[in-house]
Parts: sequence; C-alpha cells; structure tokens
Amino acid sequence: MRNFITILCLFLGIYANGQNLNKYPVNVAKSAPAFIKFKERIKTAEFSTPTAYDNYKIRVRNDDNTLIIQYTGTAGVGTDEGLTITEGNRSHFIIVSFLKDYDINKHAQLYYALDDLKALKNIVSEQLKLANASTEEVKEIQEKKQQDEEAERKKILAAAEQERIAKEADKKRKLEAESKAQVLKEQQEKEALAKAEKEKIAIEKETLALEKENKRLEKEKEAALKKENDIKIEQERIAKLKEAQQKKRDEEMAAKAEKQRKALEERNKRLEKEKELAATKENELKIAQERAAFEKAEKKRKQQEEADRIAQEKAEATRIAKEKKDAEDARKKLAAIEAEKERLEKLRIEKEKRDAENKARLAAIQAEKERLEILRKQKEEENKYNEIGLWNRYGKLGINVYAIPEKQINWVNADFYLDTDTLNNYQTSAEVLAKPDKKIKAQYGPFKNNVNIELKDIYFKGAFTYYKLKINNPTDEDFLTGAVVANVYDSSKQHKLQLKVSYFTYISAYPIIKPKTERYVVMVTRTPSIENTDDVVLLINERREERGSAYALIDGETFNNAMGGIEQKMPKKVEKMAAQEAEKSDKNEKPKKRKK
Repeated sequence: MRNFITILCLFLGIYANGQNLNKYPVNVAKSAPAFIKFKERIKTAEFSTPTAYDNYKIRVRNDDNTLIIQYTGTAGVGTDEGLTITEGNRSHFIIVSFLKDYDINKHAQLYYALDDLKALKNIVSEQLKLANASTEEVKEIQEKKQQDEEAERKKILAAAEQERIAKEADKKRKLEAESKAQVLKEQQEKEALAKAEKEKIAIEKETLALEKENKRLEKEKEAALKKENDIKIEQERIAKLKEAQQKKRDEEMAAKAEKQRKALEERNKRLEKEKELAATKENELKIAQERAAFEKAEKKRKQQEEADRIAQEKAEATRIAKEKKDAEDARKKLAAIEAEKERLEKLRIEKEKRDAENKARLAAIQAEKERLEILRKQKEEENKYNEIGLWNRYGKLGINVYAIPEKQINWVNADFYLDTDTLNNYQTSAEVLAKPDKKIKAQYGPFKNNVNIELKDIYFKGAFTYYKLKINNPTDEDFLTGAVVANVYDSSKQHKLQLKVSYFTYISAYPIIKPKTERYVVMVTRTPSIENTDDVVLLINERREERGSAYALIDGETFNNAMGGIEQKMPKKVEKMAAQEAEKSDKNEKPKKRKK
C-alpha cells in the first residue's frame, strides 16, 4: 500500500498535461475484461504492485491500440490496483477495480474509448475538478454516473420494447390487409386466364368447323371438276360424232355427185346414141318414146332429189338446232361449274384468311398464356418471399418471420435495442461479411434435417465479439433462422456463463435460407473473459421448434488466440519489489530468541 501511495504521489506532477489521465477508474469483472482504446500505440502498461499480477492479466492489441485487462483471480475478489500506461506521448495513471456483482448481459459494457483526444481532454478537466477528492469519493461519483447511465439504458430499452411490440402489431394488421388484396388480385388473374382459355376453346371449335366446311367444299369442288370433265368428254364425243356425220354426208354427197356424173355420162351417151338413131327414121319414134320416158324419169328423179334435199335440210336444221341447244346447255353447265368453282375458291381464300387469323389469335393467346404462366411462376416464387407470401405461408400458422423469434427476447441484452450500438454493430458486421473466410478450429452439430453451420471468422472490436457463420441449406424446404445465443462451459462441461446477443445480421427480419442455398450471418455478443480450458458454444435454432438447433463449439484457446494481444509480463522493477517484500515478510516471520 505504501508503494502504491508513493507511485501515486510521484505521478501527481506528471499529470498536469491536459491529456494525461490521473486516477481514472476502470472496472474489470470475472465474466468480462475491460477494454481501453487509445489514440496511439501503447508503449508500456505496468501495475504498481506485484500482487496485482496475481489477479489481473494485461494484453496489448497493437492493431487497434487496445489494452485488455482480464481478471484471473480464483477467489472472485480483488483490490484496487494502480496501472501506469504510456501511449504515444501521453502517460496515464489508472485505478483498476474489481466488480464482484457485474452481469455481462445486464450492466454497461466495460469499454473505455480514450482515442478521441478532445473527449480525453474533457475527461482530464473533469478529473481536475475532483483533484481533492479521495479515491473512494471518485469511485462513488463514477458509480453514480454509471447508475444514471444504466437507468437511462433501461428507460431506452423499455421504450424500444414498446416500440417493437407496436410495430409488430401494426405489421400484422398491414400484412393481413395486403394478404386479402393479394388473394383478390390472384383471383382476378385466375379469371383472366380462364377467360383466355375459354376464348381458345371457342377458336378451336370454330377452327374445327371451318376444317369440316373445307372438307365439304373440297368434295363439292371435286364433284364439280368431275362434272366438268364429264362434259368435256361428252363434248369430245359429240365433236367426233359430228365429224363422223359430216364425213358421212361428204361421202354421200360425193357418191351422189358420182352418181349424177355417171347418169350424165349415161345421158350423154344415150343422147349420142339418139343422135345416131335419129339418123334413121324408124328410130325416131322409139327415140321420142325413150325421151318421154327419160324426161318422166328425170322429172321424178328431180322431184325425189328435191324432196330428199328438203328432208335433208330439215334434218340438218333439226340437227343444228339440237347441237346449238346442246352447246348452249353445255355452256350453261360450264358457266355454272365455273361460277361454283369461283364460289369455292372465294370460300377457300376466306377460309385460309380466317385460318391464318385464328392461328395468329391462337398463337397470340398461347404466347400470352405462356407469358402469364411464366409470370405466374415467377410471381409465385417471388410471392413466396414477399411480405404477403411469407404471411400466408408462415404468419397464418403463428410464425411471424418479421418479428424477433420469441426465444430471442430472453436472449438479448440492451445493446440489441440501442440505436448507437445497433448502427456500429451493423457497420462492423458488414465489414466482417466482406472479409475472406478463415479456417477456424471448431466442432459442429447439424440440424435434424441436415442444415448445417460453419464458423468462418471470429473478429473482435471494442468490447464486442463478431462470429461470422455460414448456414448451408441443402434441403428442399426453407430454413427459418430462429433465436441465437452463446454459452460458455468450463473444463468439466458445466455451464459457466450465458452470452446474450447484442446484434444479429438482418436484425429486423431473421434470414430465411431458401432451399439449396447458403447464407452468411454475423452473431455479436459482448466479449467474455475466457480461460483456455473453457468452451464457447454458439447455438442457432430453427423458428419451428420441432426442427431443432445446430451448434458450433470453439475451445477457449482458439478463442483467446483469435482475440489477439501481447500479454504484458511483470516488469523487473516490480519483480524486484516483490522479492524485497517477500524477504521482509520472511524476516518478520523468523522466531525471536528467548532471553535468559
């Protein structure tokens, strides 16, 4: 104690500097180290007495200029100890006190931010006002300040809890209303699809009717073509018949002309003969008689020829009239057939046009149906994970995926609700997620359905520990991330400490890991004081209790190595002081000689 007072007096003059702390109180607990962050690199950190090293361990983390003071005593008690620290060009004298009843999940963090030089100067100014106060008085003032801060934190926590409950109730009402609107919209879309299907069926029926009509028209066209062909055959037959008749008439006329020629020759011969006979008188009468007979026969012949001519002309006129009539009938038939062909062709063109229109309409309807089906599937998939879809799939079953899991309410500390802490932890978690994965030694236990977790990094900042976890969902179902927590177990596997959560990635809506996907999350707790023989177990639950939980186990040595920092051993001058104290103690304990 005398050494402590001597060193304390020695430093009173040194701390006249406006940025050097004097008797600055720092608290340490069994469950939680104290973290002091400085502006510049820490050069030295030494306790004033050797006994301090029996209860406390000092570690310096140079990457972020942080001093870590960890309680290592076993009795659960500790005395106030002086600690001298030099960082940059500044020197500080700190009073380290042990908090016996400190709760890492309930009380304020044991974190002291001294890296802001302006704020540091203000602290020094406040200390100067208390220059005449005793250490106990300073402690009382500090405790009162901490109590006030704790009361304010509780007030903020209560307000945050009320706000959370109100938001969840409002969200539930909103989702119920949106769910009804979504159901109505989906019904309208179904009706639109049904209408399109009905129109498609009507067009298909019309197309079948047109095909039937087309077959009928094709048959009629074939019949008309056959009829036209029959008429052409008949016309050819008539033409051949006319040709034969004309040939026959020509042959008859030729025969008749030949006959007349022969008769004329016969007459001429007879006339010659008559002339010869006329030479003799006795033949004159005979000649006159023969001439009279010939003239009579010639007259009769001419009459017969005239009658034949008239009959033939009459027959020819009848034939010509019949042929004209037949030709006119054939012309009319051909005209009718041609008109029918034109009508059928017109119908065919109209049908083809209607077929093309129907095909285009059917193609458009089919394309629209396919588009709507693709959109429906896309929307169905999207709707599964929008607010209404999640409400319909889970909310109606009593699982509100937008609310903090029910168990989590009991597994969070005040940091979870404080805006400042949440913002800082959000930003740091984003940085941790962006860092490359690390190979962390850990043991794992998967969920019942083989969803598993892997620890990919442990990161320390301030008084917080950030656990980067990868959740892999190889199943065909959603994984609903539930409540998370950390527990510490001692070497005999007995529960030692629960670490409530200060922050969890996607704090407003715990993540849903879709089937056949994986996702990274960051779980944040306050940094505990861990022995190398301890185990830290990270527990992640599924929202649905029957799905169980998974864990990642980190041994204490791995945890402490990840936290980093160089342990500050007892300096030689303090070792010498300890040796002197031990020697003096030994002398005092020697038995005195009895006087005779």
